[in-house]
Amino acid sequence: MTTPRIELRHVGKTFVGNGRSVPALRDVSLKVMPGEFVTIIGASGSGKSTLFNLLVGLLEPDEGSILINGEISRNRLGTLGYMPQRDLLLPWRSVLDNVLLSQDIKGVPRKESRPAALEMFRPFGLEGFEHDYPSSLSGVCANAQLCLERGSLAARPCCSTNHSGLLMPSPAESFKTGC
Repeated sequence: MTTPRIELRHVGKTFVGNGRSVPALRDVSLKVMPGEFVTIIGASGSGKSTLFNLLVGLLEPDEGSILINGEISRNRLGTLGYMPQRDLLLPWRSVLDNVLLSQDIKGVPRKESRPAALEMFRPFGLEGFEHDYPSSLSGVCANAQLCLERGSLAARPCCSTNHSGLLMPSPAESFKTGC
C-alpha cells in the first residue's frame, strides 16, 4: 500500500482572543497521495490559509495529527514548499537570490542550490533575468513566475532535503491580468 505524502487526521484549529474563540477548522481529514494534484476550494474565511499554515508548520493544530510521508510530524518547517498569496519578494535581492531564499534560510550551500535554481529559469520564462532585480521585471506576471519558481525550488527533493509538496493559496490570483 502506498503511503500518503500528506495526511490530516481529525485536525482542528481554534483561535482565541478578546474573550471569544473562533473555530477555523473542525475535524478535517485528508490524504494526498504521491503524484496527486489537489485543490482546496472555499469561501474567504473558510480556513484555507489556516490549513496551509498548519501543513507547513507555521501553526500547530489544537486537535488531531498531521503526517508527512506517513510519520506524525511535529517539525514540518521546510518539508513543504509554500508560495504565499503575496509575492513577498525582497527588492534588494536579485531574481536569482530571491529564488534561492528558501535554500539560504535552510542553510543549503549555494554550490548545491544554485545549479538546481538556474536550471529552472528557462521553464519558468525567466532565463536572462537571473541577475536583475524584481523591480526590473515586467509587472505582476513576472513576479508570479519568480514566486512560482522559488516555491518549486523549495519543494524539490534536492539539496539533501525530502520535500513532500508545494502549497499555493490562490495560485491563479496573480495570473488574472492575462499572463
